[in-house]
Amino acid sequence: MQYAVIDRYLLFFILSVSAINCVGRSMISFLQQKGTVTQLIVDHKPYLILGRKLHNSSSSSLAYIEPIIAKFAAQHLNTVLTPVCWDLIEPREGKFNFRLVDRAIHSARRNNLRLAF
Repeated sequence: MQYAVIDRYLLFFILSVSAINCVGRSMISFLQQKGTVTQLIVDHKPYLILGRKLHNSSSSSLAYIEPIIAKFAAQHLNTVLTPVCWDLIEPREGKFNFRLVDRAIHSARRNNLRLAF
């Protein structure tokens, strides 16, 4: 099985996204130095990202998002990275539609996966 290698910029992005959920609480994810190793800590435990990325076309349709996320869960992954295209969130100036984002979040939760945008 192939797993994505997460570079430092992607790791920073994942930490940034998880920090959004931390209003009024201690941070749920952070980097911890142990000797010469730096670990990602999530929910107070070391976290190894076994993740895949949704392609732009997959993340732009409700019909594609849910089956792909379920497939990732069946592959025993724990993290999904998905792009979010602004023109899908704001199709007309001042008119917002977060339905795709909401469905991706709900699908990831149902499949016990962490989601990073």
